[in-house]
Amino acid sequence: MIRFSLIGPLRTGSSLLSRCLDDHPELICLCESEINRALFGEMYVKLHFQRMRKHGLHPFEIIGLLDRKKQSSTGDYELWHQKAVPILAEKYGKNGILGIGDKSPDFYRTPDLARHVEAEHILVYTMRDPRAIYRSIWADKTPEEEKENRWSSFKANFEFWKESLAGDNVCIVRYEDLLSDSEKELRRIFAHLGVEHSSAYRESFPREFPERFLWKSVTENADKGVEFVLSKSDFWREELSADVVSRIQDDPAVQEVLDRFGYEVL
Repeated sequence: MIRFSLIGPLRTGSSLLSRCLDDHPELICLCESEINRALFGEMYVKLHFQRMRKHGLHPFEIIGLLDRKKQSSTGDYELWHQKAVPILAEKYGKNGILGIGDKSPDFYRTPDLARHVEAEHILVYTMRDPRAIYRSIWADKTPEEEKENRWSSFKANFEFWKESLAGDNVCIVRYEDLLSDSEKELRRIFAHLGVEHSSAYRESFPREFPERFLWKSVTENADKGVEFVLSKSDFWREELSADVVSRIQDDPAVQEVLDRFGYEVL
């Protein structure tokens, strides 16, 4: 069974990508199942329960999958996914599943699990222009402290993973490239995962339990193919003042991301 993880920071298009990957007839891509946070770190079992309800599982199925799973055990983390495959495949109307993955921007919070997936999984690291990430976070109607926490999480994610990004098992995907040439990027990602290319993400068919994909722009019209709107990548240019852009770019962590991923400094 192919095991893969989407490990990039928040607001980098990973929810969009997880839906594209899940549309592949031979893959299941969970979208923040939070099993990583139920078994490791903060032990957020309630959050995991809520997310798996969105993925279509009944309470007894969620509890059944957790039954006798040891916390802080990478073996039981893998066993959970192994046991989940037939349940999810039936709910999503899939046969012949070759791989299962999950996306979470929070793997870095639990280093033991993060190093396990780095060693054992195929990884996809999504990135986006930091100025666009900043704009997306501050556009939310959330308390200022929460916005600051999310911005800090973005930088902490990159700081944790940056030395691992050159690994052969890591595929780097820029959000802007996914929007501008989705066909090329998805072909590259599917090849990295070791499966045949599928254009199912562009096709119209019923997607079961679309709310699992989190973002309204991804969950709406879930019976239709994915629309890639390139203009979304440039909203920050119109909405952020020159002073704000300058302040963002002056952050050493942001400077490193801009340089590493080839984003122009204004």
